[in-house]
Amino acid sequence: MRALNRPLAQLQLGGARRGNAWQAAKPTEQRTVGLSYHGVLWVANVYPTQAHCFDFRPLCTRNNHETLIPQLLPSGLEFDVVPRQREGGAFVYFRMPPTFVLQVLLSAKPGAFMPKSVDDIISQMTRDIGGKFVKTHHVRARLCPHRARVHRVLGMHSFADRESAPPSSQIHVKFGVTAKKPTEEEMYEVLVRYGQLDTLVGSSAGFLASFRHIFAAIAVRNCLHGAPLKQGQKEATTWALEYKQPSVWETVAANFRFWLPLYLLAICCLIVRWSYDPPAFVQYFVPAAPVPDEGAEDTPIQYSLKDPLALVQYLVQGDVRLVRLAYLLELQESGLPWPRRQEAENAVLKSGETALVTMGELHEIQSQGTRARRGFYSRSGKLIHFGSVSHCWESREHPDPWNFQLDETIRRFRDMEGERSEVWLFIDFPCLYQYPRDNTQSHIFQRALSAMHVLYAHEHVKVEILSDLTPDAVRLKQRGRHIAVYSENYSRVEPLTVDSLLMNRVPYDQRGWCQAEQEWASLRATFAQRVPTPPALFSQRMDNCKFTHRDDSSLVKELQEKIFMQKAQETIKLNLQLAGEQVPVLCAALPYFAHLETVIVRDTKLGCEGARAIVESGAADIHLDNCHLGDAEAIAIAEALERTASVQQLNLRTTKISLAGVDALQRAARIFGGVSISLDGQRITGSTHASLKGPCPRASTPANGTE
Repeated sequence: MRALNRPLAQLQLGGARRGNAWQAAKPTEQRTVGLSYHGVLWVANVYPTQAHCFDFRPLCTRNNHETLIPQLLPSGLEFDVVPRQREGGAFVYFRMPPTFVLQVLLSAKPGAFMPKSVDDIISQMTRDIGGKFVKTHHVRARLCPHRARVHRVLGMHSFADRESAPPSSQIHVKFGVTAKKPTEEEMYEVLVRYGQLDTLVGSSAGFLASFRHIFAAIAVRNCLHGAPLKQGQKEATTWALEYKQPSVWETVAANFRFWLPLYLLAICCLIVRWSYDPPAFVQYFVPAAPVPDEGAEDTPIQYSLKDPLALVQYLVQGDVRLVRLAYLLELQESGLPWPRRQEAENAVLKSGETALVTMGELHEIQSQGTRARRGFYSRSGKLIHFGSVSHCWESREHPDPWNFQLDETIRRFRDMEGERSEVWLFIDFPCLYQYPRDNTQSHIFQRALSAMHVLYAHEHVKVEILSDLTPDAVRLKQRGRHIAVYSENYSRVEPLTVDSLLMNRVPYDQRGWCQAEQEWASLRATFAQRVPTPPALFSQRMDNCKFTHRDDSSLVKELQEKIFMQKAQETIKLNLQLAGEQVPVLCAALPYFAHLETVIVRDTKLGCEGARAIVESGAADIHLDNCHLGDAEAIAIAEALERTASVQQLNLRTTKISLAGVDALQRAARIFGGVSISLDGQRITGSTHASLKGPCPRASTPANGTE
């Protein structure tokens, strides 16, 4: 008796068929199913509707009803099926034995509506099948693009003219002369239950309803034809529904006999052409494959780090979908975390825009050409600002379980969004496909990963580094928080508590990918507090960092070497303000910068090695301001000047150099004679030098950066 207390939709499925007698009968024959406990259902999308005359799917799906319909009906229900393959569905004639009726009555919950009549029982069963089971289980027939749908037939279900008129997505709703015509709102409420309506146009005779899908129009035709307009109305005032007659072209396009001779004629022409000149035929229809360059497979694409079009080219070729700052603002307002790329692709803003920038938008700004060098503009005419966020993954399943990084990202980029500008951001979790990925998504992910440095080293991208983990106070305040993440147990995205996630509290400066992103960002002109790390030194540093996947270490090292060498060859100016621990890195990196013209260093304790390395870098114009230079550093600079002829202008400001250091610089100036040395605003030459007493005018120096 426990099974009888379950809701009807949870009862065991698979009804009992009484035989094929009804299937073999003609559509016009009247059928009886027993006593009064019987009815008729219309099951849509049992067969694929024929899209055109060369659509042969219906030939392969003639027996779909034998496997699909028993899944939809509850056990204990006797039924027979009358297929309507041309209309893509089937009529189901059923009878409810007394035991089944008792089962329905016992399944009603206390306080809920209790079925009192046969009509109530049939209506409840239809709602349970079509409204609960079918929608939650997404039952589909073989080769059918849409899920199965179940409707109760309220009118006539045996039509003599069924095969005469082909199905159509448009239905004529007609009423008798004496019938009271319903309003358009009443008509819409009835028809929309069967599917989405595109248009509903009234006329003197009735209405013309156009449905989005043809199966909805077929369901209306089969379920409402001959039914009373309202419950309890006279039989004379009933629905009268007809398919709209197809046009001449639609009739011709659906006629296989019309197209078959044309296709046979085309095949004969191709055969004759092949016999006459086979080589030309092959060259025309089978173009020759392009000859690949030697080593093309081993040489990845190298993107310019200054050209804005190169940035967009990488986004297109890597299928990187940037996220709009406006979407992050809506997430913050709703208290929701970042979604995965798989879910974010379907997200839409309140304004109607997609949460992620579409490929169409990237192609549009790519087509702006040389005009884009002054800035890209979106479809709405707003200036686009590009940004990237380097952050920690604070758990294996989600990088930001407490929305701390979301709030920090918005705080740093919000000022860039205005009435005439918008911000497109790269954040790995919503912009790249995440675990688990199918084969196509894995290929796209690896392709984007092969040039990931572009998103952090490009001159037109503002990089923000979120090095802080979520504070303990924020974590404690949100204890018990639920967020939607991918669950291995359910193999889908499910809301889980933050406490159940696998946390990762490794600091930012010990994470491999984070250090790589910070390193790539140091190559940008506007980031002068770090020196680009040479490949050998970077490799040693990566060996001490932690990676979620250790195989990523070699990829990061390879990317770093490629981008470092590219940037070192392009850079002609260094403008730095460094901490003391960065000076050895500067000494190791300077030999790689072969085309330096200007070096500016300020507020940095260089020491002898740092000062010597800068002078020997090959730059012609060197400015050192407040670099803690004393006599020892002056002597080291003088020794370097005696070995290099490239320096033309050496400007030393805010120093502690005494006469001993000045003498060393003066001797060095005599070697090549072309160097001009300015010490605290006063010039030093190879013959004489001005007095160092008195105040020295201070010269202005340009802003930090590299060029």
